[in-house]
Amino acid sequence: GDAESRASRRLSVFPDGFGPQAAAAVCAETGEEPEAVREMLRRLEARALLESVRQEDGSVRFRQPDPVRTHEVRRLTEADEADRAHDRLVDWLTPLAEPFYGPGLPPSAELSVIRRESGALRRALEWTLERHDDRAQALAPPLARLLLEDGRAEEARRLLERALAVPGPEHRYRASTAWAAAWHAFTEGDHAAALERALDAARMERALDRPARLILALGLAAACHVELGDPATGQVLGKEAFCLLATVEDDVEAWDQAALGVTEVLIYLGDEETAVSLLDAYRTRAAATGGERPVYSRERESMLAAQIALAQEEAPRAESILLAALHRNSGHLRRIWLVCGLAIVSAMRGNHFRTLLLAEMLERWCAATKIRAEQWWQRRLEKALAVSRAACGAEQALRARRLASQLTPEALSSWLAEGPARDTVPAPAVAAARLTGREREVVALLADGLTNYQMGRRLGISVRTVETHLDNIRKKTGLRTRAQIGIWAFVRLGADRADRADRVVAVVP
Repeated sequence: GDAESRASRRLSVFPDGFGPQAAAAVCAETGEEPEAVREMLRRLEARALLESVRQEDGSVRFRQPDPVRTHEVRRLTEADEADRAHDRLVDWLTPLAEPFYGPGLPPSAELSVIRRESGALRRALEWTLERHDDRAQALAPPLARLLLEDGRAEEARRLLERALAVPGPEHRYRASTAWAAAWHAFTEGDHAAALERALDAARMERALDRPARLILALGLAAACHVELGDPATGQVLGKEAFCLLATVEDDVEAWDQAALGVTEVLIYLGDEETAVSLLDAYRTRAAATGGERPVYSRERESMLAAQIALAQEEAPRAESILLAALHRNSGHLRRIWLVCGLAIVSAMRGNHFRTLLLAEMLERWCAATKIRAEQWWQRRLEKALAVSRAACGAEQALRARRLASQLTPEALSSWLAEGPARDTVPAPAVAAARLTGREREVVALLADGLTNYQMGRRLGISVRTVETHLDNIRKKTGLRTRAQIGIWAFVRLGADRADRADRVVAVVP
């Protein structure tokens, strides 16, 4: 029928899955009931023109099989309905992106809805960019944030700059996108570009009379001035942001996010005393108002507490906070700062090999994601590395570099979260004496990064036998994970090899 044919054409604007509400937004005619659209979806599914998948939360999402969608995309263009269908898609997606451009502060961790609709969001954004539709500035920030979370920082920043290149009036979309572009530039270490965009966002937010967003823009501009070697101007902007907090006191969510942002700026400016007071005020308000704070707010609060502990050289407290945060959230974006902090703590506590290992892993992650830690972190890390390199020497530094090339970020995060706080080698040296000859061989191959299958081939034994040896090694050493065994083995075997080499050098004339 005509209605089903029209709906099938319009549904081709969804590159992947969609729910009944999305389908109704794109397909329903004026006055048509949502139930009529749902019935149409069921009829299309019965004809194998749609596939349905039940989600974990019990909801149902649909998708067009690839051959069907390819055919319907062509039919949509031939029917001259592509612009109308895409326009409806943008209208439906724009409210979903509202937290990123609305009067409050953008969410930084709750991206489940954006991730679920990411395919449609990207298609709608490309359509708006092609037509110079300024709604692109509403759709770009959430998608850019999602790309950053997935380690695609450069792509995210390019997307924001493309959206800002679309001409149009200065309103909430453009102001929010300018701030997002500034923030993404800041994470990449391009502080001059970040400052330009942050000041532009602040100018627009003043005109829009959105104090919460203005605090955000001023705080970012202050941090940029500090990074560019102009702390005096940073102090002025930071003070203005601090004073503006009083204007959003009645908005609990806005004040919470703004207070955490200003606390971070105060730490960068070296005013730990005021930062501690503001963080205490945040906790007091949180306790008084009750209710569960958003995940991002709780994680950011713990990160700020760790920074304050590091600034005050309270290594045990900082380490406890950082390890707990790493155990809760090992996503690459936050992991960079967590591991940077743990490397600094390790040097403060005399665990110098761990500092070298963490610094090597950190360098690899930063190079892969194009994200850079700020000067506040860099100065402390460089100081910690200088101490640890002097304590370990060139041989240990080489071992750390080699081990960093073999460990996955997940394995390292697991070991850090589970391993003891102080010991580089998470098992006593005497444990090595209790291993059999074959178990020592398995440990050596594990330290070289071989899989169970590769170890079995090398030793001429089955994979099941390798697993049995690994179970026995765990029991004898008290280690729980492959990452712990690998690090212990690498360090232990490296020391044994170095000792043997020293003895050979001593006896050779």
